[in-house]
Amino acid sequence: MKKILLILLATLMLQAHTKACDICGCGSGLINPSIIPQFHNNFIGLRYSYLSFAYPSYETIDEMASIELRFRMYLGPKTQLLGSLPFRQLSRTGSNNDPRTRGIGDANLLIQRRLFEVVDTSGLGKHHQLWLGIGTKLATGRSQIGESGELPAHFQLGTGTYDLQAFLNYQLQLGKVGISLQSSFQKSISSSNGYFFGDQSSSSLLFFQRKRIGKLTLMPSIGAEYEWLGKDHEDGFIHSQSGGKAALLTAGVDAFFSQLSIGIRYRKPLYQEYAKGEILSGDRLGITVNYLF
Repeated sequence: MKKILLILLATLMLQAHTKACDICGCGSGLINPSIIPQFHNNFIGLRYSYLSFAYPSYETIDEMASIELRFRMYLGPKTQLLGSLPFRQLSRTGSNNDPRTRGIGDANLLIQRRLFEVVDTSGLGKHHQLWLGIGTKLATGRSQIGESGELPAHFQLGTGTYDLQAFLNYQLQLGKVGISLQSSFQKSISSSNGYFFGDQSSSSLLFFQRKRIGKLTLMPSIGAEYEWLGKDHEDGFIHSQSGGKAALLTAGVDAFFSQLSIGIRYRKPLYQEYAKGEILSGDRLGITVNYLF
């Protein structure tokens, strides 16, 4: 057990996640570390995400919002299939033409396998489990990188790439309190336009508590997230003013009632360095609604 925790904590220090940035903006990744609802259930639901980036030198602001249709389905006692399909809206204010675009983004598919689960029967209420996932991001969103009159690379509904994804999730509960550790990594492996966003990784550590109020269960949580972004490259050329890193404070609450779960999460950058300091990330918001079955 101690060896497992040491490995996971080392992963937390080394990893992070989102889409890489360039001087014209940040990539299309929208991440929301959260308490994954009831592992033993399937679910289908929606997730709303919002974030913004400011460019002080150009007096412009980019806003990115999405609504994702997502699901989780058990394929066997220890295997889950997860997927999501976002509808995205991107807008820029303060520039000459204030571009806006909306439409379907890139879909994600992930197979997740439970490596172990231990339930304590001594009465202490100890329950912990570790999941490992491997998946792909599909190029389902429109990407016009390299075309005449193109929008900036970050300002596309899709990236134009197929990406490999890896995901690690460890959760420990001791009675009514617990921790959730999530780490992810994503790498573009195929591009239709020669443009590759940089490798990206993230890790988050959340502390949570369960509170029962009649038939309602509340789960407030607080924690930290660290994200790292590699530099973009195009036909062998590295975009020097791309990539970055950030540390964020994250806090939220999840509510469970019968077969319904609702969650809200707020994330505030405490430290950030995007595109050599040319870009500043604003606060981020995520809201989820899931039907459990």
